[in-house]
Amino acid sequence: MRKLLLEGGVAGHLSHLYDNRQLTANKMLKILSLASQGELVGTEKTDGFNIYLGFKEGEPRYARNKGDMRAGGRRMEDLVNREFAGGQQVKDVYLKAFGAFGDFVNKLPPATQAQIFGEDGSIFYNTEIQGPGANNVVTYDANVVSIHHGGHKRYDAETDTVEVVDAEQNAKILDRAIDSIEQDASGQDFSVKRTAMLKLRKLTSDADYRIVKAKIEKAGFTGNMTIDEYLEMKILPRVKDMMPHLNPEVHKMMVDYILERRGEDGSKTKLNNIYKGFPLEQKRKIRKIVHKSEGVAGKLIKDAIWPLESAIHDFAVELLRGLESAYILDNHKEVSRLRREVGSAVRAIQSYSGEGAEEARNVLAQQLQKIKHLDNIDSAVEGFVFIYDDQMYKFTGNFAPVNQILGLFKYGRGSVPAIKRSEKPQELDEVEAVTEAGPERTVAILPGAFKPPHKGHFDMALHYAGIADVVYVYISRIPRGAIDFETSRLIWNTYKNASKNPNASKIEVIGKPSGNASPVGAAYEFVGNKDSDPMLAQPGDLVILAASSKPDDKGVADFMRFKGGGQYFGHGVLGGEADPATGIPIPTLKNHFKITSDEPLSARNLRSAIEKNDADTIRRYLPEDVITNDQALASIFDILDVSLNSTAPLEELLLRLVEEQLPPEVFAKAKKIEKEGKPKDQALAIAASMKKRGKLKKEEDELDETSVAGAVVGTPGPFKKTRRRKLNREQLIQKVADYLLTRSHT
Repeated sequence: MRKLLLEGGVAGHLSHLYDNRQLTANKMLKILSLASQGELVGTEKTDGFNIYLGFKEGEPRYARNKGDMRAGGRRMEDLVNREFAGGQQVKDVYLKAFGAFGDFVNKLPPATQAQIFGEDGSIFYNTEIQGPGANNVVTYDANVVSIHHGGHKRYDAETDTVEVVDAEQNAKILDRAIDSIEQDASGQDFSVKRTAMLKLRKLTSDADYRIVKAKIEKAGFTGNMTIDEYLEMKILPRVKDMMPHLNPEVHKMMVDYILERRGEDGSKTKLNNIYKGFPLEQKRKIRKIVHKSEGVAGKLIKDAIWPLESAIHDFAVELLRGLESAYILDNHKEVSRLRREVGSAVRAIQSYSGEGAEEARNVLAQQLQKIKHLDNIDSAVEGFVFIYDDQMYKFTGNFAPVNQILGLFKYGRGSVPAIKRSEKPQELDEVEAVTEAGPERTVAILPGAFKPPHKGHFDMALHYAGIADVVYVYISRIPRGAIDFETSRLIWNTYKNASKNPNASKIEVIGKPSGNASPVGAAYEFVGNKDSDPMLAQPGDLVILAASSKPDDKGVADFMRFKGGGQYFGHGVLGGEADPATGIPIPTLKNHFKITSDEPLSARNLRSAIEKNDADTIRRYLPEDVITNDQALASIFDILDVSLNSTAPLEELLLRLVEEQLPPEVFAKAKKIEKEGKPKDQALAIAASMKKRGKLKKEEDELDETSVAGAVVGTPGPFKKTRRRKLNREQLIQKVADYLLTRSHT
């Protein structure tokens, strides 16, 4: 299914998927699937001043509300005499835009004017005024009167209502008119255009779709259940818990009132009908729960919808990642500006102590939960607008939480007045006071190649999630073989979402490669935070640079890669233990992850298994919660482009069996023998024989268990690829039997 999907829509309401109470789970998943496949076409949602523009009796008209349309639209003189909350600057923007629109329409023949705006001039076009002087959050380079592709309206005098009109044919004439009129850019402050069309890109795999699908189903929203039914399912038990003594009929009426449902006659449930006959105290309790003004009803809906809202938001972030606005010349520059703006806003809200401070910080916390990291602000496009089944929807990604945060300074919210920014930097003694008081939060930074990540990596992340408030995973941008950054990211997120460990929610995979080629360098940028980024390390934070006990090729433990890392820590940021010589905080053994598994794991061997389409080996590298989750398992194999039913050659399977039966010291010796040029099978046999005869060196017997276990954090496997002597089936079986016999006597 592929439709032209337009802003404004036939239904006239711009909503998120979860806002449509009649949308079923099946339809929601269908829309998300189409989006992931790049099958949705729509428009760029722009961030400007919304207004309705028309033309009647030879002059341009504008309308902001029903009253304006009832009056046939307002003239230029009405605009001149009108006061604007934004002051003269905003007023000038409207005047210039309206004037440009009037000049454009007056260039059209009267017959064309009638075709576009109706014979009676009753059609008003949904329009966005955008440009440097009309910015809310996003700053556009050009002044544009952008006429949307839908959402146009007409006033019906008979019913005294404003109706959304299907002006598609009229709009086609408008399109041709815009194309035919050459506007003198030097003579006009604004140009008149149609809103830019967009086609979503196809996601690199369907893993993001599988993840959002799993989250939605986990929330209990499935099949032909509607959003309305889902909300009832979530809210009704909470209403019962709050007033358990009431009968089920009253509980149901309370839910109907909260959800503003209408009966068959179109009437809403009345409050008096709910608590008729109840004493005054009971009435007050019921009202406190169901009435919007009391705040409880709104929270019930908010809490119920949050799992769906959060799931769709994360999906939309990936969907819109890197999308560029047609109205911005340098999208990268604008994205950088937005990040700085949000960073400054976060610091200002955190230090705000005026009226409504607690509410302001609650708003901030909820929105940062969506953003997760400033790097996830990577598009200057407000959103994507489309129509499905005659209903208009939007995907807004991280623009929505950014808008909520910045809106606290322009408009305030609830008990929070518009917050005034303070440019005063945090005083040094304030920072020191925070530091001395102990850590505000504990953060673990886990940098690595992760090409691809396996269960050892994920176990490590879970370990740190058990002792830290959040674990940030930094993935190297450098690909290894067919495994690139995006593949690694998708696998990490699949592990996370499939995990039954409650600490898994603390793991945050940075969704964009660092500008630093080294993930360790990215970790140092985090702890240094030279630009005072609110999403990076803050004064008072305790930061653990995560590492394991596994050695590199030279036998140096993994955590030693951070030796001297304390010099990169910003002022007031705590880190590990202090170097006795320098006093610089550095990560030490106290903070490292000690490998306890006896199973050899390495990203290199996993890549080899992927190249060979060896599904059995791949399964061995996956977390248990993924293996036991059919959907997650299918996602992993989908990401890797490997068939679930593929197997390794018989020789590989038998050798693996041998390897699993041998002790770690045999591996260590076999590895050395193999480096001398012996095939892997011979190296194993020689080492096993030496073990049997007691001729292994003492230092090899005492080898650190983590060194031979393996590379649970991405070390090469125990053996390099060498040309192996070809054995026939009988020879191989005999050799395996000999190995196992040898093992049974050791």
